[in-house]
Amino acid sequence: GYYDANDVPFTARMARRFTTFDRYHASVLGPTQPNREYLHSGQSGGYKYNYLPILELGFDWPTIWDQLRAAGVGVRSYVSDLPSLAFFGERMAPIISPISQYFDECERGQLPAVTFLDPPYLPWWEADDHPLADPAAGQRFATDVFRAFAKSPHWERGLFILTYDEWGGFFDHVAPPQLPDDRASTVDADNFGQAGFRVPTVLASPWARPGFVDHRTYDHTSIMRFLQWRFLGAPPEGPSPNGTNWWLTSRNRYANNIGASLGASGSDPELFDLDDIPLRAPTPSCEGIPQLSYPGEQPRRTPGAGPTRTPEPNTEPEAESTPAAFAARSNDFSEALDAGYFERVGIDPEPSDMAGTWAQTS
Repeated sequence: GYYDANDVPFTARMARRFTTFDRYHASVLGPTQPNREYLHSGQSGGYKYNYLPILELGFDWPTIWDQLRAAGVGVRSYVSDLPSLAFFGERMAPIISPISQYFDECERGQLPAVTFLDPPYLPWWEADDHPLADPAAGQRFATDVFRAFAKSPHWERGLFILTYDEWGGFFDHVAPPQLPDDRASTVDADNFGQAGFRVPTVLASPWARPGFVDHRTYDHTSIMRFLQWRFLGAPPEGPSPNGTNWWLTSRNRYANNIGASLGASGSDPELFDLDDIPLRAPTPSCEGIPQLSYPGEQPRRTPGAGPTRTPEPNTEPEAESTPAAFAARSNDFSEALDAGYFERVGIDPEPSDMAGTWAQTS
C-alpha cells in the first residue's frame, strides 16, 4: 500500500514547495528505536530491535546532543508524551520540555539553535503516522509545528527538517544500500552496515531549493553530519584526516551532509498558504480495534510495533536455538512506564493536552 497526496496533504505540499530526496534511507533495516538511536548518536549499541534500557539508567554512549551542549550550542527536545531522548538517561532531562513550550518560544522568537520535536505516540491520541494511527492526526501535528516555526522570527535564517525514523512496513522497489559502519558484517543478522528502506524527508527553509529532488544517498546520520558542520566546525564533506575531533562513529564520519541540498539565496521566504491545506478530521481508532486511553488498564502497544492481537500458539524454536538478534524482547514503552524508568532518570512522560487536539479525541 501507499499514501497519496489526498492522504498526506501537508507532506505533499511541503515536498512540492521545498527540497526532498529519493535516496534518503532509514539507518537500520529495523524498527523505531534503533533508527532513532542512529539519528541521535550514529549507532544503536548493537541492537536491531526495540530494546529500551528500562532496568538500567539509559544508554551511556555519546550523542550529538552531548557534543552540541559541550560546545555551548543551545538545544532542546520538545515532547508530546514519550521523550525518545529519555533513553539516553538522566543527562537528557535538562533539555526535555513539553511541546506547548515550543509554541510559546516560537512566538517569542526564543527557540534554541537546535530543536527536536517528538509527536504523540501513545494509543488513542497518537499522531506519528504509524499503523494503527490515522495519518490525518500526524498531518495536523506536522502542520501546526511547522506553521509555528514558519511564522516565527526564526524562519528567515532557519531550517525545518521533516523525516520519519523508519518506513512503516510499506513496500519499496529501491534496495537499501550498504553504508560504512563500525558494526558492518558479512553475516546478515550482525550487519549494521545494511541501511533500511527509504523514508519521506523534506527540508523546508527560505534557503531550500524549491521543488528540488536530491539524488544522493543519505540516512539519519546525515542530519548529525549537517549539525557538526554548522555548529562544531566539521568540514562540509568528506571524512577529514582529523575526523576524530567530530565523528562519533564511522557511519557518522562517512555520511553525506544533508546541508549540501541547501543552496537558495534566502531572498524569497514566501510560503504557500498554510491555512489552505485540506486537512481532514482523523478517526481516533481503526474499525474493529478497541479505543485505548492513558493511563488505562488496557495494554499499550509499542510505537514501532504492529497492532495488539490475541497471542497465537507458540510455534517458534526454543529460545536456546534462536539467535540473540531475533529473540523476542518484552521491553517497550508501556513497560518503561510501568517500571518507573522515566521517573528514575528525572523525566516526566505526561502526555500533552495538545495531543487530543491533533487526534480529535478531546
